[in-house]
Amino acid sequence: MAASGIGGVRDATTREGSAAWHEASGADLAGPRFLELAHHRDPAVREALARREDCPLGVLASLAHDARPAVRAAAASNGRARAAILDNLARDRDPGVLKAVARNPATTRDTLLKLCGHRRQEVRRVALRALAEPEAAPMTGDVSTGDLPLELRDGPAPPLPTAPAGLGRHHAPAFYAPKPVVPSPPPPQPPTPERGTDGLATPPPPAGR
Repeated sequence: MAASGIGGVRDATTREGSAAWHEASGADLAGPRFLELAHHRDPAVREALARREDCPLGVLASLAHDARPAVRAAAASNGRARAAILDNLARDRDPGVLKAVARNPATTRDTLLKLCGHRRQEVRRVALRALAEPEAAPMTGDVSTGDLPLELRDGPAPPLPTAPAGLGRHHAPAFYAPKPVVPSPPPPQPPTPERGTDGLATPPPPAGR
């Protein structure tokens, strides 16, 4: 067979596939090459494309319908996949694809709840573990919290002061706004006695006269 040249054709095909895989996994890949390599006959090349974070959404949606489960699983694990792509892959028959969907942080809670009712225990286990993980809210952009002012940094809000137990509003002026002070009217003054010509105070006339 080597003399007939068939073996050399196979070796050339292998080398071509390996070169295409390195191109699909490389850092610099032009946009038109995504479309061309998405139809490559080597599934390893298509799988490498589906794992790229810079894979165009149209190409990623096409790879999500690939005939090979490994390619669909790679698309399901891509963090750039939209909710519609992941929800469609959640209906896949391959458990590896379903588990990749459950592990993807971009998968919605509704899709995870659907996977929790799957008939395969391994799929349910991964989906339940994903639901149990605390939801993270990553910040967008390249701004770090250390570069932000203190009042704009993310963090727990300081607790509001509360009055100690058993104390009312009048016992805790530090926790409540003080009441406005209303001045009270002055007390009535006794009448001033009249003074006579000699400078002495004239006693008031007796009552009844």
